Amino acid sequence: MLDRESLSEKFDVDNFPVFWCSTCLRGQIILERNSIVWDEPNYSILAKDIEGWEPNWRSRRFSARLKCVKSDCGEVAIMTGTMSLQEDWVDGIGWNNTDLFHPQAITPSPMIFQVPDETPEEIQKILNKCFSLYFQDKNSSMNKMRIVVELILDERGIPREMTNKNGTNTRISLHQRIQLLRKFFSEPADSLLAAKEVGNLGSHEPLEIDKEIAIDILQLVSSAIDDLYGGIDGNLKAKRRKLIQSRGRKNR
Repeated sequence: MLDRESLSEKFDVDNFPVFWCSTCLRGQIILERNSIVWDEPNYSILAKDIEGWEPNWRSRRFSARLKCVKSDCGEVAIMTGTMSLQEDWVDGIGWNNTDLFHPQAITPSPMIFQVPDETPEEIQKILNKCFSLYFQDKNSSMNKMRIVVELILDERGIPREMTNKNGTNTRISLHQRIQLLRKFFSEPADSLLAAKEVGNLGSHEPLEIDKEIAIDILQLVSSAIDDLYGGIDGNLKAKRRKLIQSRGRKNR
């Protein structure tokens, strides 16, 4: 399950995002509030002497420590980024300034969504690269997701080449490969097609991919991977095989 709020580009100290730990895979990494430190470069401090200076002109950098809640893991991740100031009117108080944090990197990268255990290791590896790039460069992140689409099709046995009537091997486009998958998995295929289109933009467009579109793709691919590699658990799969083999009869 993907939490869209955790992928916000800004948040205050009371709404720090929560991610899945990439080490133990089942714990969540949360903020240690007393770990936040920030600094301000001299040029920003000196700018306060400029006539008409406003508090939101400040340039600040922060780092914070996030820790996995599972005691037998306790992985520590460091988040870094920039800060801004948000002014809000509060009834009975007046104008109130709130520090906002804008993450740009998290090391080690957490999992943006949980990946089923049966997901092939090679796919998980590229997914982790996609996750690590999300806050830094959405275009690169979505380009990695396009590679994930290719790998899923490989794993499902969808060929990259076909032999034409002249006996020559010709490359099958990614779009065509997804259409072949649709014969067996229609909904996952639609999600992978959307990821392919946005991944193409990540490769060729100079402008950054919109945050909401990137989140949509993460959500769609998460759902597709759950359909393809999650679903029912191992015990239920064994029962399903037994029922098919026995044609529904008991003790056969």
